[in-house]
Amino acid sequence: MSPALRLPASSTEEQWLYTREEIANSPSTRLGSMTVQEELYNRARAIKRLWILRTYQSVHQPVVSTAATFIHRFYMRESFKEYDPVIASVAAFFLACKVEEEPRSIKHLVQYLFELSKNSNARADRIGPPQSDAPKFQELRGKVLAYEEAMLRALCYDLTIRNPHWYAVSAAQQVWTAAETETGTRVAQAAWAFLNDALALPLCLIYRPQLLAGASILLACAQLDLALPPSPGSLAEQKALHEIAIQEAEEGEEPPPFVPKAGLLGLLEIRPEELREPSMAMLGGYTMARDPFVVDESNTLSNKVAAVLAELERGHSTLKAAKASNPPSTESAMAVDP
Repeated sequence: MSPALRLPASSTEEQWLYTREEIANSPSTRLGSMTVQEELYNRARAIKRLWILRTYQSVHQPVVSTAATFIHRFYMRESFKEYDPVIASVAAFFLACKVEEEPRSIKHLVQYLFELSKNSNARADRIGPPQSDAPKFQELRGKVLAYEEAMLRALCYDLTIRNPHWYAVSAAQQVWTAAETETGTRVAQAAWAFLNDALALPLCLIYRPQLLAGASILLACAQLDLALPPSPGSLAEQKALHEIAIQEAEEGEEPPPFVPKAGLLGLLEIRPEELREPSMAMLGGYTMARDPFVVDESNTLSNKVAAVLAELERGHSTLKAAKASNPPSTESAMAVDP
């Protein structure tokens, strides 16, 4: 059987999952310094800075995902009133670079803040060399280091992050194989884009990375007008099909070995009913966009996503009913994918 996709996780990962009520009662909102919507805006503002820093420092995407997770977790224990989101984004980026083994000089990162202090619209491609002798530069450098230390304390030095991007790409590559490699690549690319957009939302505080990966693939299939890949069936069903293939093989031809396959949900270890909420939450982020075109496109995609979800849930209900009416044997009960 194809093994489920898994990444190393910290033993304390569960402490970073919150309910929506807990997120709405974060330190910033609890202290009355801002509303829930204002806090969401500040989170998104900090994440936007990460993308600018990525362009400036030329790092791989996991650095941004890790830094975004640090920011969302950090502001569940500290308030925006006490910690400026722009400086926090630089500190999170600096820390994530080290965690993802792509360390960058703090001088260059502080130079970005130094340019912002002179011009709020500073562009990454126009940032000059570090001006480390300037008093303002030294002041900002001290703030970044202080923010990094505060972030480490708030995170309890738990720096192990499981990014959903890896799950989405790995699942797409395994589900769409052989002649469907091109389709798998298209799905992976679209899912990757959805996950990047979702970083601005605190979804990593609500859903496991496997759920976010599954939701992104579902959205990708809806956008590309593709059906979700069918389940490969139970282990017994796959063995039966393999026996038929052996019987139909030409004389003298060596039959291929039996390699059990896991479906999309099996690879991600998720249930069909778990996908609706994160899928709609990811899609809902686009309704807050200021660009009317983005909002219109998200509304159009919403109908497609609803149809894909309904088909998935209907298929799962039919499968459960069939299993209830025909109890499987011990061997066939070893289902590869729910």
